Order: sequence, then structure tokens, then C-alpha cells
Amino acid sequence: MKVVSGSVPGDRHVGELLLAGMIEQLPEVEFAFCGVTGQPGDSDHAYGHCKIEYLAPPLELIHRPDAGPLRTSLNSLRRIWAYERFARQTSLELQKFLSRGDDNPVWIIADSTAVIDCVYYAWRRQEFPFRLQVWDDVRHLASLKHLDVLSTNRVFQRFQCLLRNACDVAVIGEQMASEYLSLGAKHCRVIRHGLPNAAQIAELRQPSETFRIGFCGSAYASDAWRTLLRALDNLRWSFLSRPVELWVVGSDVNFSAGCPTNARFWGRRSVDETTQLMADCDLLYMPQSFQKHHDALTRWSFPTKLSTYVATGRPVIFHTPAWGSLHSFAHEHGFHLLCDSLNPKELVGVLRSLETKPGLLQAESEASVRVANTVLSHHEFRRQTRRFLGLTD
Repeated sequence: MKVVSGSVPGDRHVGELLLAGMIEQLPEVEFAFCGVTGQPGDSDHAYGHCKIEYLAPPLELIHRPDAGPLRTSLNSLRRIWAYERFARQTSLELQKFLSRGDDNPVWIIADSTAVIDCVYYAWRRQEFPFRLQVWDDVRHLASLKHLDVLSTNRVFQRFQCLLRNACDVAVIGEQMASEYLSLGAKHCRVIRHGLPNAAQIAELRQPSETFRIGFCGSAYASDAWRTLLRALDNLRWSFLSRPVELWVVGSDVNFSAGCPTNARFWGRRSVDETTQLMADCDLLYMPQSFQKHHDALTRWSFPTKLSTYVATGRPVIFHTPAWGSLHSFAHEHGFHLLCDSLNPKELVGVLRSLETKPGLLQAESEASVRVANTVLSHHEFRRQTRRFLGLTD
């Protein structure tokens, strides 16, 4: 099976985690990867049934996002002259890759603007069947490159063309599915990461111990994260008559406090280690960004770490704007610890509900287990992956 992607086996980011999980569901398939990434991954040996080729992605030109109309037009012209020329050349190499082997649909993972542009040029030159998978919306991918408005519109239109002509589309969440169906996709199926072991309700930690709040992953939602720290300051880092302890697993997290704290930074860990550390907490913190420049990410993407959270059987507190993908997900699946404000007092109020509503902590644990064993289960992950790629369960 031919795959075109900006992520390849061995990369060290969330895309590789999803990709590795999907490949593991398909042991009978031999993959031929074309990575529009320019550099090999770190652990190709772990994927014996994958052949990987690398294409150097076209060089992006980084521009100031606040440029005026004249500067925006000049930036767009420079990009057409430089980037677009290289994108066409790369698409010729991509076409050679696509011409080899069978005529089965190609698996396209649209995880970078370079992949979208190169696939678009190759498809326009000679149409071929393909299945399209999206993890982050193209508007967010464009914002990561600081593309000017005209360039963003251009790559968005190309993405829409691919969306309309794909024989199947896989997305990361329900809000993204609704958006893409409105843009012309024929069909959208949701594929989210799921961990292999069935979740069970975790035993409550002893009242004599600290009240431990866990967080893992990247802290891109810095506004929500700062609100959590201010809320803990308001509580004087004490909750349910127990000192609060904050456990953080990740590679880049900023801390600030206005009173004595108790926090432990574990750094980057494997999925298994992260799951175990989160299972040793009382409550897990799940934020999304409220910032305007993260709008596309918050509205249409879906955090992979939620699968890790619910697999522990621990309760989760959601901190997300009302228009965020997690807000509707939490409502739909019976989670009640939900804050949609950056006011620390409102977040404290949600936490206080655990004091005023006996049994709520247990009920939220049950919600986590229910979701972990259904919509975010490993079985559902495997089933949707195989269906998307035209294979039987």
C-alpha cells in the first residue's frame, strides 16, 4: 500500500504515534512510504514491513503575520515564484513514486501544507484514486507556517479539491467531520487513537495523601494552563482538605505561582510510562486553547492524550471554550467537570463541585471508563482504521 505523508515511522511527535498505532493494526500489509519530510526518522527498524522514501519538502518562506495589504501581496508573489516552483518539481518526484506498483487507492495523510500542495499538483497532472486522512485542519497547518492570507486561501482551495475527490476521508473528530462534509467531502469517518488494554475504574487514593492533579503532553494552551495555576493559587494549593500536588509529563511546560507549591515535572516519557503516571493521580487536566490564532486547532482537532487519560480510569476536568471540540464531546459523553472560561474563579467553582456533590469523583471515573471502552477504545481504533483502508476486520 502506497502512503504519502509528512510523518514517517520513526518521527518523534503525535503524528508518528497515530501512524504507528494504525500500522500495527495492519500486520498483513506491506507499506511503501513517501515522506515529504526530507529527513529519516529515528527508529525505522521498528517497522519491518515499511519501505520508506524521502522527498525534500519545498522551502517555506516565513513572513510576519501582521503584514499590511501591500506586503501580503508581495509575500504571495515571492511564494509563487520560489515555493510553488519547488512544489511542482517535488510533485514530479512524487508522481514517479505513485506510478510504481498497483493501482489501489493511495493513502494520503494531509499533515502538512507541503503534502497538500505536492499531492494536488501530482493529482492534477494525472488523476489517481486516494483516501485522505486529516489530523489537523489545513488552516491550522497554514498558521504554523505563518502563511499570508493569499497563500492560505490557495492551499485551502487545493485541500478542498482533494477533499471532494477522495474516495474516503478519515478525520480526528465529529466537528471536523461536520465541517468537511459541508465543504464537499463524500464521506467522513472518525479515527482516534485508542490504547490496547480495557480500562477499569481506578481505586480512589487515600485521603491522607496529597490530592494529585495530572497533565501530560505539550502545553500549547498556555492561556488555559495559566488559569489553572492561578486557580490553584486561589485554593492556596489545598483541596478537599489535602495539599495539592501537580504532576506534569511533557517536554516544554512553563510554571508560575504566587504561593508555595508542590509540583513534579517528569519530562518526556513513553506512552506506557505516561499512562502509569497519570493513573497515579486523582484528577487529570484536559485543556484547549482559547486564543484566536489557535481557533482552527481548538475547533476541529481532537487531543490524542484524551485516550491516555480515560484509559487510566481517572476523572478528567475539561477546560475548553464553548466552541472547542472537547466541549461538545464532554457534553455528549456524560462528563460534568467542564469549564469554558479563563476566569480562575470559575475553574475553582468547577473543582469545588467535587466537594459539594458526593460521588461526583466516582461518577466521572465511570464516564472515563465508559468512553475508554467504547469511542476511544483500541477495538474502535482498529475497526475504523481497517475499514478506512478497505480491509476486513
